[in-house]
Amino acid sequence: VEFTQAPFYLAVWPELLRLQLNQWIARVCAGEKSLGDRGLGTCFMAHDLGRYAEVGAAVYPHLMEVEETANLILLAFVYWRRTGDRSVVAAHAGTLGQLVEYLRATDTDGSGVPTEGVANTIDDGSPAIQFGRRQVYLAVKTLAALQVAAAMLATTTAPARLKDWRDTAARILAAVETDGWRGDHYAVLLERSGRLMNPWTKEWTDYAEIPGWDAPHIYTANTLPVLDMVGFDVGLDRDRVR
Repeated sequence: VEFTQAPFYLAVWPELLRLQLNQWIARVCAGEKSLGDRGLGTCFMAHDLGRYAEVGAAVYPHLMEVEETANLILLAFVYWRRTGDRSVVAAHAGTLGQLVEYLRATDTDGSGVPTEGVANTIDDGSPAIQFGRRQVYLAVKTLAALQVAAAMLATTTAPARLKDWRDTAARILAAVETDGWRGDHYAVLLERSGRLMNPWTKEWTDYAEIPGWDAPHIYTANTLPVLDMVGFDVGLDRDRVR
């Protein structure tokens, strides 16, 4: 929700976004909670802080790891680029790097596209939209998070790691443009069939064809407005996006 409201913060009240960023980063979760041993040394951001009028750890029924982790990285970047204030990045560079590594660890097929931690905020959507594995929406968000992290953390991160981030981003971009484009729209998913887990019930369902996997999805472009506000282009074909 705050990511979608971020253009307001950036235009009118960026100091409030800075306060929230520091608050969120203080509540990141250990990556192994989500990914087991593959998550060691990483961390992720869960959905929401507290509930109702209570501030605290996330208590939402499922975590939305990829979506919120990428959101946190992206918001830290656009706050820095919009204001010139590097305090959030400087104070939390190590944690931001661990968040990036979590996103890379969610890829299980080598494409860079997340296949784990993929349940998202669109919790009234179809299975394809809400918890499909290789989502174009989350692929774009992860692609952008990796790119901005390489720019934001360039002076505090080893060159080999920065190259890994950029290389992963390039693989995701290629997957989205090659497998995600359906002739006149980007599809919801990069895969036609698969085994999906409902995050509410924890039940698995095998789909020979996931209903709506190739439908148009407005959230493909969700990541782009805040980056457009700071002049950062993730490399998606703009004519296709339009």
